[in-house]
Amino acid sequence: PTILTEHGRVAVAIGTLGGSRIATWIFQVLSNWHDFHLPLAEAVAAPRVHHQLLPPDTLFEEPFATLAPAVRAELTARGYRFVNQGWSGDIQAIAVGSDGVSAISDPRGRGVARVLPASAERDRRPRFSASPARPPGQRTAATKPAPGCAPRRSPPGIPRP
Repeated sequence: PTILTEHGRVAVAIGTLGGSRIATWIFQVLSNWHDFHLPLAEAVAAPRVHHQLLPPDTLFEEPFATLAPAVRAELTARGYRFVNQGWSGDIQAIAVGSDGVSAISDPRGRGVARVLPASAERDRRPRFSASPARPPGQRTAATKPAPGCAPRRSPPGIPRP
């Protein structure tokens, strides 16, 4: 993920999957948000393109939100050709501002954005109970496999404790 701070506090946390295209997509979203003052949800939903360096005259475009015809015509006039990239990430972002915290999920993907109050987060943490044979907080290596499980094997040449 990418985390932006302002005055020492987190302003935006943002990330996606997508290999070599991650930096391009994150930059475009952050530029739309910061430089062009789009609300973060609109910046995440805005059209995105990607240039991979090779071939040098190709821009990868998505079908979800295509470029404005005038922008596309200008780039075509400059010698660029467009290739459908099909999918362009599934950006998830969290913005922290004076109006509170908001979570944004890319409409291209299947994510769901939620902000939970601190007390709700505490209540959602998994609860672990202590084993009667072991005091809480004390961990020990299993000496026998659990019922129905195969014994653990060590890699060749490494003795098992």
